[in-house]
Order: sequence, then structure tokens, then C-alpha cells
Amino acid sequence: MSELIRTFIVVVMLSGATFWVTQKALPEFVPVKEFKRWRNAWLILVVAAFFAQSIWLLFTIITAFCIFFVSSKQKERVIYYLLLLCALPMFPVEIPGFAGIRYIINVNYVRLLTLVLLLGIYLKNIGKIRLFYFKSDAYILAFVVLTSYLSFRDNSFTNGLRECLMNILDILIPYLVLSRFIDNKDQLNRAFVALLIGIAPFALMGIFETLKSWHLFVALKSSYSWGKGGYDIRDGSLRASAIFASPIVLGYVLAIAFGLLLYLQPLIKNQRFVILAGLTIFVGLLATVARGPWIGFAFLCCAYMWTGREAVKKIALWGVGVVAMLPILAVTPYGEKFINLLPFIGTTRADTVDYRKRLIENAWIVFKRHPWLGSTTYRETPEMESMRQGQGIIDLVNSYIGLVLPYGIVGLSLFLIIFLGLSYRCYFILKRIPPSEVDLLRMGRALFAILASIMLMIATVSSIDYIPVLYWTFAAIVAAYLKVVENTIRQHRVGI
Repeated sequence: MSELIRTFIVVVMLSGATFWVTQKALPEFVPVKEFKRWRNAWLILVVAAFFAQSIWLLFTIITAFCIFFVSSKQKERVIYYLLLLCALPMFPVEIPGFAGIRYIINVNYVRLLTLVLLLGIYLKNIGKIRLFYFKSDAYILAFVVLTSYLSFRDNSFTNGLRECLMNILDILIPYLVLSRFIDNKDQLNRAFVALLIGIAPFALMGIFETLKSWHLFVALKSSYSWGKGGYDIRDGSLRASAIFASPIVLGYVLAIAFGLLLYLQPLIKNQRFVILAGLTIFVGLLATVARGPWIGFAFLCCAYMWTGREAVKKIALWGVGVVAMLPILAVTPYGEKFINLLPFIGTTRADTVDYRKRLIENAWIVFKRHPWLGSTTYRETPEMESMRQGQGIIDLVNSYIGLVLPYGIVGLSLFLIIFLGLSYRCYFILKRIPPSEVDLLRMGRALFAILASIMLMIATVSSIDYIPVLYWTFAAIVAAYLKVVENTIRQHRVGI
């Protein structure tokens, strides 16, 4: 039996087990019949990926599926976009060009979903979607315009156009459609559930990968001539990565999934399944052995508690509990191994922390030469060359550095204004929500915690793979949430 077939069997079994538990724990606002359609849609794409064996056939199947299987209702297509967002590896491919143009654009799985599920919604409503209707619109549009404009520096006109188009597909279209068509509490609820259902199977797969020392999706990625086939071992354990480009990306995704669960858990009747789901996500996060997401997870929990009652007391109790457990863990083999993996405390692969420190120091030197709008040649500087690793790459394991060096302080400032602004508004609007709107209050706490955690985690990883996909997705969801809350507050005032 080939590895691809063995992988397929394991993936279907683990996904099936996850969906079986999920069906038992559905919130009331998601009917079982609708969940089964969601589950089948997710599984159909996974099965197609294993058996298509051609990227063009796979993308054709995905396109046909989204056109003929997914409901034509615009709000339904938005939910399916969120459900299927993380179902497959990125699988990038160049669309061949003509008349001397080598290729038109690089399309990957997520861009294909944007084209077949979201672009049509945008084009149908282009006259109704008002720019600057949301407070965050101006800054996101300014960021897209700036990065698109700067893409023409030291570049051919066709390459510049490609980067402009990719900015529109990656940032602008998803933001505009998601922020406008997630327009009430029910749609927000379904968006949370769809995202969590689409991510949940990878927690169990991550645990399986570490236990069996087997990267499940290496054979699938290799069959499409994409992705790395190497095994990343840290302190004797395989670092789980599932469909994602690296373990740190899987950790990032699972930390976000836990934030989604924090909101949904009171809406689920059987709390045993909630505990099971939380433990699976937590253990899957541990299986990545990715310290940045570990810190992000802890920060997410603290941020969530901070917005609740008796915040200081709860955070202090949890902190004391964690510190008290360290000496107990230190006397057990697994506990000692875990402590050695902790950043700043442990000794295992401490060189990765040192690398990040040196990257910040060298990036500061490079930044000072072109502070305002950055430079296209920053990687060619001696300081960046000194960061080249054994694999022959300069890994900018910090998304903020990846923004400030090519786009300068102007680009980084716009990025920070977008996410800090959304976080700030999300935090302070909680105090204005009517006490009767318990779900909206808890949702805001979860979104604030997720956004705060994302902003911390991306300081430890470059914006690769699903990293930017999810932070732009949550920028749109938070913008939508803020508008729903503002409308709710207005309705309560009118009612009074």
C-alpha cells in the first residue's frame, strides 16, 4: 500500500472521529442537517486532493464544487469560505501567460476560494458596498494602495501588476465581503462555528503525527511537487505540522481555534465534549513544539480573562498555579522535557531565540538606512546576509520586520493602526454592550483575545502560508462584529 493511500485512510479516520464528536456538541443554532452539509463539503475537497493527482484537475474540481454544490445565497457562500479556508495545503501554481508573458498570476488554494466564493459577491454588490462605511476601511485601503504602489519599485510593470492583484485578492476582497456579509449575531455565530469545524481535525492529526513520528501530508504535498519533505525533530519529538507549511503555523492556527472555543463553549449543552475539544486543541498545540504559539496561547487566555470579572484575581491564581506546577513537572521525564522547551527558561534549541534577537538588531541597522518607505534590496545588505542559515535562506521570523524593511515605518504604521485600532475599539466597546447581550459580550472578549494573541504570535514568525490569511480574516470579522454591536446598542437606545 502506497504512503499516499495509507495517509488518506488515516486522515479520513481522524477527520471522521473529529466530526462525530463535533456533531454531538453542536450549538442549537446549527442544525444537524446543515452540519452534515458542511462536513461533506470539507471531506469532498480533501478526497479530491488525494485522488486528483493534478493541480489543474484539483482546482477544476474545487471550482465546480463551489459553483454547483455551495448555495448561491451570498451569506451561505461567506460561511462556506470560512469553513473551507484551512481545508487543504496552499498548493500554489502559476497561471500560464501568453504573448511573451511567462505567467499571469500565482494562484493558490485560498486565492481560488476567494475567486470562486467571494469575488462574485463583491462584483454583484459593487455599487452597494460603500467604502469608508467602516472606520477600518480607510486604513486597510491605504495599506493596500501603499504596498501595491511600492511593488513597482525596482520591478517590471507586469510583476508590479501581479502584486497589486494579489493584494486585492488576499486582503481587500475578503475584507470587504466578510465585513459586510457577516452582518448580524446569527451570522457571527455561524462564522465562529464554521471556522472551528474547519480547523478542528488538524488538532487530532497533529497529535497523531507526534505520537507516530509521521508527517501525514508529506506524501500529498510531494504528489503535487510542493512543500518540504523534511522532518523537524525537537528534543526527540516530531514537531506536528499537518497541512501547514511549518509547525509554528499549525500552532498559530490551533491557538486561534481555542479562542473560538472560548466563545462557543457556553452554547454547547454537553460540556464533556467542550472539555474534550479543549484538551485536544491544547495537546495538538503542544505537539507542534512551537514556542511562539505557546506564548500566544497563554496570552490569549490572559487577554480573555482580563476582559472578564475579577480579572486580576483570576490571572494571578492561574499564574501562581502554573509556577507551582513547574517544580512538580521538573521531577518527571515529560515535565522536564517540557520545561527545557520553554522559551527563556529551557535550554533546548535556545539558538532559535538567539537568532530572533540578532535578527532584530540587524534589522534595526538596515531599517535606519531607509526608514520611511523601506527598500527592495534589504536582503542583499551585509547585516541580512549574516542571517543566512544553513538551508541557504534568510528567515525573517518576525512579521513586523517583514513589513518595516520593504515598506518602512509608513507601511508598518498603517498595519499597526489597523490591528491596534480594531483591538482598541473591540476592548472599549465591551463596556457599552447592554447587559442582556451576554453572547455579544463574550464574543467581543474572545475576538479581542484572538486579535491580541495574533499580534503577539506574528512577532515570532514571518507572514507565510496561513499566517496572513487568518489575521486579515479576523480583521474583517472584528470589523463586522463592531458594526453589529454598534447597531445593537442603537436599537437598545431606541427601545428605551
